[in-house]
Amino acid sequence: MDLWKICQMTQTAKCICVVGSGGKTSLLYHLANAYRKQGKTVLVTTTTKMYIPSAYTVLSGDILEIQQKIKQWGFVVAGIPCQYGKMQGLPKAVWEQVFLMADMILVEADGAKRLPLKMPNDTEPVLPKECDFLVTVVGLSCLGKPLGQVCHRWHLTKDFGYTANTIVTEEMVVHILQKGYATYWRKYAGCVFVNQVDCVTKKQAAYFAKQFPITTILGSLQSQKRGITEHETI
Repeated sequence: MDLWKICQMTQTAKCICVVGSGGKTSLLYHLANAYRKQGKTVLVTTTTKMYIPSAYTVLSGDILEIQQKIKQWGFVVAGIPCQYGKMQGLPKAVWEQVFLMADMILVEADGAKRLPLKMPNDTEPVLPKECDFLVTVVGLSCLGKPLGQVCHRWHLTKDFGYTANTIVTEEMVVHILQKGYATYWRKYAGCVFVNQVDCVTKKQAAYFAKQFPITTILGSLQSQKRGITEHETI
């Protein structure tokens, strides 16, 4: 898996937003590691909700503390605590100031209930105006399973003729992603990251590589215990 391809594509970007499903948070931390190896400071946050890691966090919403920790660690996950071990995004006034404090801002801008596939509603994703590169993620572990078990907001696909019991195929995954995110692909520079290719054959992976109108990157972010494990090396 060559995540450096994403890094190479984002050389002129500052605010990278990750949307979709099936590995968004893990991808954020892998990218954070990659940028830190380039000597860049990194701030990770969210516009929706994400799980709080066990280290490198600032949850006070205090601008000076965030600034201090960015200088000290070179990497910070910042947000405001909410329910169920999650954090929500920074207040607007805080965001506007801390945005200037790191070289790279990585934002989880979509929620998917930890499912590998998603059909967004009219209010999703939640993209800040500063977004200048968009990564859309999908997890291929959804293939061969009932849609209702693996797709967040699957009911929004009823107009396409799908039901909760419809078995997910390669064509369905492409169809749902295009219906859900094509508008954003036309608006923002970005790529599709097809995750969990270790779940499929080489032929299936090759199929996905050719289906989207923007750059498609195939990979497999290994499942890891929730927490700081995704970026221990930072």
